[in-house]
Amino acid sequence: MSLLRMNTFRRGAGLLALTALGLAGCGGGDGAGRTPTSHTLAVTVNGSGRVTSPTGPLDCANSCSAQLVENTAVTLTAVPAIGFVLQAWAGACSGSAATCTLTMSAARSVSATFVASSQTPRFTLGGTLAGLASGASIVLRNNGANDLTLAANGSFQFSQQVLQGASYSVAIATQPSGQTCTVANGSGTMQAAVSNVAVSCVSSVSGWQPKADLSALGASSPYVAMDDKGNGLAVWAQLDSASATNNSLWSSRYTAANGQWSAPALLETQAGNAGTGAGEAQLAMHRATGRAVFTWLHTVNGTVNVWARDFDPSAGWGTATSLETLDGMAGTPSAGIDASGNAMVAWTQMTPRWSIWANRFVHGTGWGTAQLLESNDTVGGVDMDPALAISDNGQVLVAWKAALHNATINGLWSARFTPAAGWGAAERRIATPAGGPTRSRPAIAADAQSRALLAWGQLDVDTSGIWHGVQTLRFDGSAWTTTPALVGVRQTVRSTVANPVLAMAPGGTALIAWGMGESGALQAAVAPAGGSFGTAATINGGVPAGEITSLPAVAVNDAGTAMVGWRQSATAGAAIHVQRMSSGAAWTLDTIASDVSASDKTWNFHAGLGLNASGQALAGWSAYTTSGSTSGTAARARRYVATP
Repeated sequence: MSLLRMNTFRRGAGLLALTALGLAGCGGGDGAGRTPTSHTLAVTVNGSGRVTSPTGPLDCANSCSAQLVENTAVTLTAVPAIGFVLQAWAGACSGSAATCTLTMSAARSVSATFVASSQTPRFTLGGTLAGLASGASIVLRNNGANDLTLAANGSFQFSQQVLQGASYSVAIATQPSGQTCTVANGSGTMQAAVSNVAVSCVSSVSGWQPKADLSALGASSPYVAMDDKGNGLAVWAQLDSASATNNSLWSSRYTAANGQWSAPALLETQAGNAGTGAGEAQLAMHRATGRAVFTWLHTVNGTVNVWARDFDPSAGWGTATSLETLDGMAGTPSAGIDASGNAMVAWTQMTPRWSIWANRFVHGTGWGTAQLLESNDTVGGVDMDPALAISDNGQVLVAWKAALHNATINGLWSARFTPAAGWGAAERRIATPAGGPTRSRPAIAADAQSRALLAWGQLDVDTSGIWHGVQTLRFDGSAWTTTPALVGVRQTVRSTVANPVLAMAPGGTALIAWGMGESGALQAAVAPAGGSFGTAATINGGVPAGEITSLPAVAVNDAGTAMVGWRQSATAGAAIHVQRMSSGAAWTLDTIASDVSASDKTWNFHAGLGLNASGQALAGWSAYTTSGSTSGTAARARRYVATP
């Protein structure tokens, strides 16, 4: 049977322990009635370190001994403390190698001496700080003691270096006022200089944050979008020089992790002009993935073509591509992108009549070939104003208006694409008989489950007068309803039909808004997933009276947050306003910019609002400003931080 024997000794104030394993005969032994011979291994440790061995097992911090069976092979390992090295073995071991192997053919004594090493390297510890607000400061602390105060973004380095093999742990000792900062790559074991500690600060104050200047002078209003991580994207057109008549597209990215907008990046270098006014461009983003597509009209020597460029957060912008090589003018592109990064763009093109076309982008492959979606080929007929919506699974719905054909064609049409079957046949959803009614261009939006809404403004004339109403049809994933539903109530007008703007969250919550040109009222309504729109509210009643000089921008999420933004002129000047509603509560008005040129009626603010799942938002606009002796418009943006 095996016996465990342990000798313990005291040296100074420390308790030393050694466990050694030996064998003794008990009615057996080596089969001849003899007990196996054992010998003593004595180990002495001098200085700061330990001697260990799996045989025993053995772990000595000072002095210890063990009884080991004769001829047992023992490997001892010297483990110096931080800042120390093994000077030498003595006794049965020699030299300064980390290990020593000996055979217990007799009693053995071994000593290991550790000494402080002035050669043990020390390394610097640092990183970068981003997102710290102007005038603020932050205190970082390493290993609970070494403090570093920072008052500006950029690189930093702690005053005390860290010994090789030692651990480091960077934490925030004092947060900046009004901000919350986090540390990434902040801990580890020092083996070389560390410069990748990343400290990022974001506002901890809810509401609209200070504006960011995105561009130089000569810029249009930006198209903006925000993903569910709080990252933003902005695209705008900018004059090539102060005296130029041509422009180019530029972009900037907002990174939530560091609270910074990137330096503007040029998106295309073609001759001519990139159109970014209302109906000339669109930025579509899949909020969960952050992938996006931007499409625009580009004019060179009087010829207008449709272009697009895809965006992936991990790879940046793809290649700018012309989507068609058709003769004739193109117009009103509309785009969407699915959960896999596949995109679709639809537009109208004069070939020689105005007709509806589309082209699909497959992630990892690229753009395909332009495809005609309808065959309404009558002399003088026009198919125009396509609106596109896409679901997570890649299903696409395109709606458009057919006019100046005949009573069998005029009306609102749609076509459906599925990845498995491609484009189906175009179908007329709403007929327009001879003599009316008058309908606006359509708006369409879809959720992640392939459900969709189609909306339009409509003028009806009867014996009691002229009536305006906003109407909708619903698509349940496989079929359309056939009877339009009225949003709110009909209103008496003289002649103007409103163009509604529509948004739908991934879960199906919908928001619709439209401006009544004659009365100056801006109205909005929200519908739950699969449900009807509630009462339409007039949301610009608290704004100084004046002309609404943009289509509204709309955004909604499934938490019930809805936002509507618009530009409105007044006696004191034009301003950008945003109405915000949370979970059915009352609308709350914010004026986010008052430096907008009152004469600027480019009608393209409708693209300037993005909202994510947590209620964070991004708004973009152009402001008239002066830089030195030069004046012009510059692209600007503001973020909205929801209450935690």
